[in-house]
Amino acid sequence: MKNVLLLLAAFLFIGMTTSSCKKSWTCECSTEDGSDSTSYTIEDIRRNDARSKCDEYADIWGQCQVLEIK
Repeated sequence: MKNVLLLLAAFLFIGMTTSSCKKSWTCECSTEDGSDSTSYTIEDIRRNDARSKCDEYADIWGQCQVLEIK
């Protein structure tokens, strides 16, 4: 019984640390010289996926960062 509880606790810990909640994010982008900027809202997506999407915008704009909408 003790081993079952330890195993269950291990699975719970691993599940909590590897899963990520879907949230809304803002991708703020600007040109390299800072002359122009924009922001995009990315909704219901995990942080790593939001970073990937924001990196696609960075190919166009130059500099982008992901911020969580609170």
